[in-house]
This record gives sequence, C-alpha cells and structure tokens, in this order.
Amino acid sequence: LEIPGNLGTLVRTLDACGADCLVLTNRRTRLTHPKVFRGSHGTTLNVPTVEFDEPAEAIAWLKGLQCTVYLADTDDAVAYRGADYSGRTAIVVGSERFGISAEYYRHGFTCLRIPMLGRGDSLNVSVSASVLLYEARAHKNGW
Repeated sequence: LEIPGNLGTLVRTLDACGADCLVLTNRRTRLTHPKVFRGSHGTTLNVPTVEFDEPAEAIAWLKGLQCTVYLADTDDAVAYRGADYSGRTAIVVGSERFGISAEYYRHGFTCLRIPMLGRGDSLNVSVSASVLLYEARAHKNGW
C-alpha cells in the first residue's frame, strides 16, 4: 500500500478481527508515518508485522506455513463468500496504483471478488481487505 491512511486502516482492521499478522512486501509507506499511526488508532503497536523485500520471499514463507493464499482481485475470481477459510489463510491485497504483484499470479492462487452493484469497478483497498478479513473470521468462528 502506498497511502498511509489506507495502511493504518488495514492495520486497525487486522487488529479488530484478530488476524495473526501483517505481511508487507515492497513497502512504500513506513509504519511509523504519523498518518499510518493515526489511521490505525495505535494498533500498529499490537499487530505483528513481517516484512520481505520481494514477493517471492513472502510467498515461500506463506507456503512454508501451509497457508491457503487468496488474492483480492476481480479478474477470473470466485465470489469471496464461497472460499474455504477453514485452515491458515492469507489474503493478499495490492497497492492502490499497481495492484497485486505479478509474482503472486504465477503461483495459481485463487482470486476472490467482492460483487460490485454500483457503477464503480472497485472498492478502496482497505475496505476490500476489511470485507475479506471479516468473512474469513466469520467462517473460522462460526458466526
């Protein structure tokens, strides 16, 4: 993510839904940026963060943890409500400008889409992440 407020909102959502950690690659915004801290309401201090220089390193780490990896994308995607979130789950979102790194697509991960009923073609990245994170949490907790 590039916009500090979006990163802060994402961290706040990760904390609120009880996610294990935030994984960052190719970081363009530092977690110590005042807007990140303000957007997170201080939860940057609570959410563990794992950083990798390259997406390939993050992918190897997630595979080593036997995570099911989902990409938040609208192309060739399945509806997010139909995904299997029962095991270890990682949800990948991309930057506001460039989207998800091409490296993730080379691994055949499933893409998830959030239906868009209006005229817009996408949601804000932190809003999309929030929808997907809470859906995963709902499945894990049986809500």
